[in-house]
This record gives sequence, structure tokens and C-alpha cells, in this order.
Amino acid sequence: MLELLKRTDADGFRFDAPTYNFFANWAPWARKRAFMSPLGCVPLFVDMRNDIKALKPDALMYTEPSGHLLRRSMDVNYNYDEQWLVSALLNTAHPSKRGVRTAKDFMQWMEDRDDFLPVGSHTAHHIDSHDTFWWPQWGKKWRREQYPIDAVRALTAAFLAIDGPYMVFTGGEEGLDDVIRSALSFRLRHQKLWASRVKFDTRSNASGNLLIARRGDSDVETLCLVNMSHKSVEPLPDYCDSSWNFDAGERYSKSGIEPYGFLFASRVINR
Repeated sequence: MLELLKRTDADGFRFDAPTYNFFANWAPWARKRAFMSPLGCVPLFVDMRNDIKALKPDALMYTEPSGHLLRRSMDVNYNYDEQWLVSALLNTAHPSKRGVRTAKDFMQWMEDRDDFLPVGSHTAHHIDSHDTFWWPQWGKKWRREQYPIDAVRALTAAFLAIDGPYMVFTGGEEGLDDVIRSALSFRLRHQKLWASRVKFDTRSNASGNLLIARRGDSDVETLCLVNMSHKSVEPLPDYCDSSWNFDAGERYSKSGIEPYGFLFASRVINR
């Protein structure tokens, strides 16, 4: 790994399924033989991180598992723990009787999950990946084939509205590229705000269908709204008045956000 950094000045490394590869663990207290250690990668990555960061401090270390052990040494982890949310939110024909069903549930789940992650953890959100692509039966590989495209666009906007990067599997951007482009452009204009944790507003929408993500400092505020309902028009929060600039979005107006619509807005703080 160090030799690759020296020779290529790579931006970093992504580690595929590290717990599927049994790195030797010679600990004398281990119950099994050294080659039978699926978590042998954990101390390996801790040591590797020290050496890689010493050579190139901004080199990125990125892996699939999203649990605490692999977050100790990684800069970014996949959101496999979030994948059940896709079907929970978008399967309107057979909604779950328990768990996440609305945007409010989504916000509360994200907040609770992030509260228990190590400080500095970053989660890369994705809807389609090299693994999710193979989970369904033939003919319905992409989320856009499993659910209405408007619903997938709304969920894409929701993941882009919250903390962490967004990952796209090649081909998965079809039908979503303009959403990704406009949301990332918005984030780039306000990148200083994305360095801090998002604040969810779970009280300003009576139905719970509207994801409301707020950020701000002494100079500017941002507001990201996503209607996760497939049938109801949701009113804008009372504080979303004429002082806000509507920078990006679709299926919205000053009176509300249509089903699966979204809005990214900002305003300058007058002092």
C-alpha cells in the first residue's frame, strides 16, 4: 500500500469486503488457527492507517462495513445499514407496520444512528451499488426499475441533503444525474456548512412526510426539503418565507411541495 502511494500518489484506497478475507491473527489467546480470523483486518487497518497518514495525511481510507470496529481506522464507510430504508420508504403498496415509514421516521432514525457513531465518522450514502445491483431478481436491477423514478429522485435528494458523501455505481446515475448535479452544486456553494452536523426539524410538518434539513452560521442558512409522500402536497414550513432563495429542486411552489418533490434553499443573514 505504501509503495503504491509513493509510486502513484493515489488519492487513497477502497477496501472490498475486508471481513471476507481472513488476515492472519497470531494472538496467543485466539481460539482458532491464525488463518480463521475474519476480524484480523481490524488491527491491520489500525497499523496501516498510521503508516499511510504519516506518508500522505490526506489519503482516504474507505471500506464497506459500517460498524464501529471498521470505523476506527477508516475515513469513510458505506451505508449498508441504511439499505433497508429504501424499500421501507418507497414500497407504498405494502408499507411496513413497524420501523421507518415517513420522512420524520427517517430523520429520527438517522439522528439516533449517528449519535452512536464514533466522533468524526463519515457515511457514504448510496441507492445503487455493485452489491445492491445483484440483490433483486432479473429485470429489476436498478432502484429506478423497482420503484417509480420520481420516488428514487426524491430519495436521492434526501441522501444528498444530509451529512456525508454520495456514492454512485456506474450506470446508477441514469435518470438521477440532474438531481445529483444540482444538489452537489448547492453543497459546493455552501461546503463550509456541510462540515457541521445537520439539524433535522421534526416538528414543523404535521404529517411527518417532509424531510427538513437545516444548516447555518452567522452569515448564511440553508434549508433542504424533500416530500417523501407519494400522494399528498406538503406545505412549506412557516419560516420558509420570501427571505429565502429557492436555488434548486423540482415539483415545488410557494404554496407547497408536491409528492416526491424537493427544494434546496438558502438565505443570507441580515445583521
